[in-house]
Amino acid sequence: MFKSIENHSSLMMLLGIIMGLLFPQIEFFDWLMLPFLFAMMFLACLKLNYQDFHDDLKNLPKISIILFTRSILFPLIFYFLLKQIFPNYSLGILLIVFTPVAVAGPALTSLFRGKTSLSIIQTIGTSIIANFSIPLALYFLESSNIKINPASLGFTIFLVVILPIIVSRIIQKINQKFIEKTKIYYNSITVLLFFFFYWITIGFSKEIITEKISQSILLASFHFFIIYLFLLGALLISYKFNYKEKISVAVSFMFSNGGLVLGLSTLYFSPETTYFLIISGFTWALNVAIWEKIQPIVIKS
Repeated sequence: MFKSIENHSSLMMLLGIIMGLLFPQIEFFDWLMLPFLFAMMFLACLKLNYQDFHDDLKNLPKISIILFTRSILFPLIFYFLLKQIFPNYSLGILLIVFTPVAVAGPALTSLFRGKTSLSIIQTIGTSIIANFSIPLALYFLESSNIKINPASLGFTIFLVVILPIIVSRIIQKINQKFIEKTKIYYNSITVLLFFFFYWITIGFSKEIITEKISQSILLASFHFFIIYLFLLGALLISYKFNYKEKISVAVSFMFSNGGLVLGLSTLYFSPETTYFLIISGFTWALNVAIWEKIQPIVIKS
């Protein structure tokens, strides 16, 4: 059963979206968003082998450049550039560009034959930075559009990003044998969590989704533009890296933690912002298939 769920992950997520449109009443369970986000990050971190990236950490200048450009420099540049094109979606743009690397980043990097250890560093590093950068960016750049406490938002990000890393590391130290026995179920459990996660978030935004279907293609195209701006930036800073490192940086720059930003939007922001981020979730998923086809052309071995 668990293997079947894992093998049909895309179908399960699509089913979650359909259920959200048909039965939006589950939006009253939005209090489950934080536990779901914690659990998904926790399960992803529980499988990480922290020994793999000790050698990469020795090259601090390279790591620092990657993390700075991915988490601060490019998000600021792209935010100010893109808000001129879609000023009504400036808040959604900010959330998208400042979002850390996807927790699935290491798995995608492995799939595309990149350097997984470098991807792990980027995933953890950008997640830690996001704990501070997202609340600060919202406070200084979008304070006129929102009425939230940056400290409260920062604490929420800590609960769903940093705390799972800490807890998973403690459990790895205490009982590695238990992890080895149970890790075959982690992907399936994550898929089930995503199923209910999409059900809740779609239910939250059902009205605006059904009213603005005609905008979906335009917003998806806009998000693809954002994704490939990040890819261009990744290629610029990694042009002297080796082949596997280039893939790792490209994947980490293109694929962000959509679950985190969608969850934060559902908890704190308007359905309009959530709608844009739901569309972004579709484009991130679709881009996996696209990147598989064009990577050999973009990055030469």
